[in-house]
Amino acid sequence: MSSWPARLRRDLVPVLLVGVLVFQLLRNHVCERYRVTSRSMEPTLHGHPETGDVVLVDRTAWNGDMPRPLDLVVVRNRDNPDENHLVKRFLAAGPVWVRFDHGDVYFGDERWQTERFAKDPVAHRGLRLTHREFPTHGVDFLQADASRWSRAADGSLRLEAVDEVAQLVEPTTTNAQDRRSRAMPADPFLPGHLSLAAAVGPEFFDGQNRPIPSGGPLPRDLGLELDARVPAGCRSVQLVFEFAEVYFALRIEPETGSGELAIYGESQTDFRVPARQLPCAIRLEFGYLDGRFFLVIDDALAFEHPFELPRESRLRIDRDGRLRNCLHVGVAGAEIRIDRMRVFRDTHYDHHDPEPFLVESGRIFVLGDNAYDSSDSRDRMADPFEVSDLLGRPCAIIGPYARRRWLPRYGSARP
Repeated sequence: MSSWPARLRRDLVPVLLVGVLVFQLLRNHVCERYRVTSRSMEPTLHGHPETGDVVLVDRTAWNGDMPRPLDLVVVRNRDNPDENHLVKRFLAAGPVWVRFDHGDVYFGDERWQTERFAKDPVAHRGLRLTHREFPTHGVDFLQADASRWSRAADGSLRLEAVDEVAQLVEPTTTNAQDRRSRAMPADPFLPGHLSLAAAVGPEFFDGQNRPIPSGGPLPRDLGLELDARVPAGCRSVQLVFEFAEVYFALRIEPETGSGELAIYGESQTDFRVPARQLPCAIRLEFGYLDGRFFLVIDDALAFEHPFELPRESRLRIDRDGRLRNCLHVGVAGAEIRIDRMRVFRDTHYDHHDPEPFLVESGRIFVLGDNAYDSSDSRDRMADPFEVSDLLGRPCAIIGPYARRRWLPRYGSARP
């Protein structure tokens, strides 16, 4: 009769061997653990050889299926096959033409007949890059001198009310020829409003909340997120967006549910939003994204208005020292409290060559979120990524602990 240790070895060794085999099969054909080592996907994925995000990759994601635009993908490292593969954001599969214009991406079946790929202000909010955020980054990015706001005892921002915010967006001239240049108030920081102290630049905060410098121009596609407490007696909230000579003012009345958009100080359109019983807490998101001005209230798109910003403009407007881009918030009737405020911008993709890219059949076009520190399809059209280079989809960050989360699928059908 064999001893217990001998029997244990005889029974356990095969189980361990089968376990190792199953693990390797799962790793090679189903899922694997992968550390992000480069900064090309900041801030979505923090990259570093030692402290980078550890992601779980689903290797079966694209078996018989294709990614959708803006999905995260893992692609083969064609330059160094023995090293880590690459995480990128999928844009398109051929045959298709791709071009970039002032940071936006265009698709088309014909070389010079392309349409802008417009992100959804709600579904794609996870792609926003943080420029500054309150309370995380303090209040130094806000204008203190000309705005009627202060820190409340509970740590929130206390924004005082003016009599009527609409007075701040009315044209100061009836001459149509110079109405654009005089519609804006003389004070670039809008008295009675909470304003940014400086233009929104191309830098952003990475996955570890560190400021990262970036290339490119001052952003055009940018906006604000606000978590605010609106008291009884608040008649209206005004959200203002400036870029060069363009001046948007969006005014909403939370209690009645009415809204108005003014451009260059002239009313353009009225709209309706869900009415609120005051006092209430409200989440507002507004800004400019992919050729349109938008407003989101509590996770629902409340309003959007198509508008093409100027293609070329000076970095600063000479008159009044006004910033090239700026954002403001004003309130009438009663003060509000702001618990959270985030200034964000969109990724600005560019290329030195205005010629569109031809993505041929069987090939794919991928990009990095950190657009000015990413080697991607813009750099390698001579040796493009193939459909066969798709190795899986990053589905979750599993380390470090503080950044653990599921990674959503973003895409929609190609326009």
